[in-house]
Amino acid sequence: MGWSYISSVSKRNYIRGQVEVMLSYNGDLYVGGSFQTVDSLPIHTIAKWDGSAWSPVCNITGTFAEVESMAIYNGDLYIGGYFTGINGQPMRNIARFDGISWSAVGDGLNSDVYALVVDSATNRLYAAGNFTSTGTGAIIFHLMLLTGMGQCGHRWVADLHYPLPH
Repeated sequence: MGWSYISSVSKRNYIRGQVEVMLSYNGDLYVGGSFQTVDSLPIHTIAKWDGSAWSPVCNITGTFAEVESMAIYNGDLYIGGYFTGINGQPMRNIARFDGISWSAVGDGLNSDVYALVVDSATNRLYAAGNFTSTGTGAIIFHLMLLTGMGQCGHRWVADLHYPLPH
């Protein structure tokens, strides 16, 4: 068993920048990070490998935008990181992809999302990062639980099973 390149382009033209996270979703490999080109193509922040070619997934915006985490939750791909929008729509540091379109997750979070983890025993999505509030200003402390859809969409709550700073 050994490692091999997954692209036919020269090793020097592979991904220009830093890869933070990789995840298989719907049979394709998704790669996120802080990069501007993949195989000399103008693909930045998130890319998809379908087994034969790289392609862009969306247009992520924000100063120093990057994707730092990914998880599959209830069949959708969630990404977290440091960004302000996707495809011209405001999405603050976390977003959901259903395989066709992107949508905001609640009001977003006010800073980086470093990790997304699904607890398969309870079917809960957790986010961890440098954030201290939701997009509406609700105070939270670095570890959040995404609750189900409510009247206003997804909502973030502090998970009371974990100690929060005083």
